Amino acid sequence: MKIVAYILAVIITLTGCIMKNEKSVEKQINYFFVKHNIESCNELTLDTVNVDFTQDIKDSIFTLNYIYHTNSVIDSVTYKLKESNSYKPVLLVNNINLDFIFVAKENFQIKGIDFMVYKYAKNPFAIDGCITHFWTPKIGILTTRSATWVNYSKLLTSNDSINEYIDLLTEMIFQKVEFYKGCSEELELIPKKDIQEFYNWKNKGIEKLIIE
Repeated sequence: MKIVAYILAVIITLTGCIMKNEKSVEKQINYFFVKHNIESCNELTLDTVNVDFTQDIKDSIFTLNYIYHTNSVIDSVTYKLKESNSYKPVLLVNNINLDFIFVAKENFQIKGIDFMVYKYAKNPFAIDGCITHFWTPKIGILTTRSATWVNYSKLLTSNDSINEYIDLLTEMIFQKVEFYKGCSEELELIPKKDIQEFYNWKNKGIEKLIIE
């Protein structure tokens, strides 16, 4: 099923629009991912990448296909996802199967509409290479985030109605720090190793004071 037809159905559901004469008019929707690269504390660069997006749904499994057009190089990214905690998700980049796991899910409500958002992690056990992906069945991949470098990409379309929901939904995700941060259900704000070293140092200081 082409994504154009699917997105039209989504727009109708989200906005409550009723097509006159029971006829729907297909309109081409363009998709982009805006990359937010934080070079330093005071510098942000934006890079907009055009993508072709199609989707199939079979046996409750969503197959999302993204074709990225960047500097004459075409990269293909395919997700196989399901609304299930136990389903093993699949991420293919240029037909290479990558390490990809389900992390958590959260329900957000916007204008009375429920959006279940699923969080996944690519390379979840890498020291500095983990990327989190946030997916909602009603729209697709909303945003991806580097857990190490803080840079992230956010979906943008040529449809204002869809963009409004993307903006509101991603803002709610960003605000829920315990869900947004990290490559697992635990935050990466303070690594366990650092916490343990701090308490070891603190305890040694207390013991010294007691002895003296």
